[in-house]
Amino acid sequence: MRSDFTTIRNEVFCFNWPLDQELTDTASIVSSHRFLQNPASQYPFIYLTRYVKAVSERQFRLPFSHLSILDWGCGKGHVSKLFRDHSPDRIESCDIQID
Repeated sequence: MRSDFTTIRNEVFCFNWPLDQELTDTASIVSSHRFLQNPASQYPFIYLTRYVKAVSERQFRLPFSHLSILDWGCGKGHVSKLFRDHSPDRIESCDIQID
């Protein structure tokens, strides 16, 4: 099983995924998301969501689009957005807002 995760990690992390243009565009106009304009800030989220997708499909033996996801503590929502790109109808995002 360990070798499966190593294989998945190598496949996901060795692929040159593109930056998410929608996140980049949002970051250019929303000051709280400005950090996502920097590729070094955006890439960890892209690679890790791709890794979670691949591991989940392997572990549950289902396409990612058939899984339900709860993004508890979603913060700015950029990880939820990246997951939603793979499973548009099956993600719930929630966070605590302190005024």
